[in-house]
Amino acid sequence: MNTVYRQSPMRETGYTQIDNKIFDAQPFLSPAAFGVLLRMVRMIDGYGNTDKSLSNSFLQETCNLSKNTVSKVVNELVDFGFLTAKRQQRKTTIYSLNYENIANFDPKKLGQNLASQNLASQNLTIRFPKFDQDSSQNLGSNKEKERKVIKEKYKEKNNKKEKPAEPDKSKKTNQFVKPSVNQIKSYFSELGRSDSQAIAERFFDYYESNGWKVGRSSMKSWQATCRNWNRNNKQTAAKQNTGNQNTGLNHAINQPANNPANEQTKKSSADIYAENLARDLAQQYPDEFANVPF
Repeated sequence: MNTVYRQSPMRETGYTQIDNKIFDAQPFLSPAAFGVLLRMVRMIDGYGNTDKSLSNSFLQETCNLSKNTVSKVVNELVDFGFLTAKRQQRKTTIYSLNYENIANFDPKKLGQNLASQNLASQNLTIRFPKFDQDSSQNLGSNKEKERKVIKEKYKEKNNKKEKPAEPDKSKKTNQFVKPSVNQIKSYFSELGRSDSQAIAERFFDYYESNGWKVGRSSMKSWQATCRNWNRNNKQTAAKQNTGNQNTGLNHAINQPANNPANEQTKKSSADIYAENLARDLAQQYPDEFANVPF
């Protein structure tokens, strides 16, 4: 423990009398050392009629300092001459205020010594910027111009945010529009189909049921699909006619002409429509209808 005992009787007025020499020494002490010195003077030479002893832990708590800082501050005050250290038994050191050194303290002598040491070890250089009178006169006008430029840029940014983005007219969007039965009929008529009404209805019903898709892709041009249907239908009809001719010849050779069992069963219009539709699909998707008999 480091302990400081009082050296003079306490005051009974409730006030602490502090020697002006302590304040004269403030510029030469660290802030922590000066604060601890004032705390010591207050507690030792302050008020009351009982003796006071200050421990390291007390100074740590009242001055809000760490243990190491208090030890450094006490050593600083000893080196400065304001505290006297007396070694006791059991490795205990008692510190007391040295009022004689405080009373004899001369800040002028100490200040001159410190000043000469500092000036000898330091080179002080101060640089001042060049002062342009013309630029100082134009400073106000330049600031006003800068404000106007900033305002204009701010307005431009706000206008860009408020205006909605205009669509790019150069980029045309080819969006598919579903045709009507009449449009399909007219187009098949232009292709030379005499059965334009029937094939138009078949075309519309088929693609309406699958979501207007060609295979797995969405339809892009129904006119192109109509032309494809027309070509496939002609090819299917040509194959059908060739097959019918061969079948009739074989029947004529192998069967009597007047045998009622050999007469071809008449088919209804619905059956004919279904067969034609199946053939058209088989022509467009041969892999899917390869094993389907017609």
